[in-house]
Amino acid sequence: MGFLTARSGGVGAAYFDAPPSRIWLFSHVHQQVGMVIRRAAVKNLTRQLEEADWATVLTGEAIGLGQGVNVESPGFTLNRP
Repeated sequence: MGFLTARSGGVGAAYFDAPPSRIWLFSHVHQQVGMVIRRAAVKNLTRQLEEADWATVLTGEAIGLGQGVNVESPGFTLNRP
């Protein structure tokens, strides 16, 4: 059906990192510690992402709010002059 993901998260955001030509995809998903934000970095969008493609990049505990606090709806901006 052409889906990029299947039950591996929601409310996506993406960024194209020109050198080295990687696409960063961000999504939130529920895990045992609550909702977390994950990232997959891929060269292209020609296949459906698998669980192994994702790495957790943000949790409630990581930002000092404690385990079980949800972080959702990823969005970002580049920190450039």
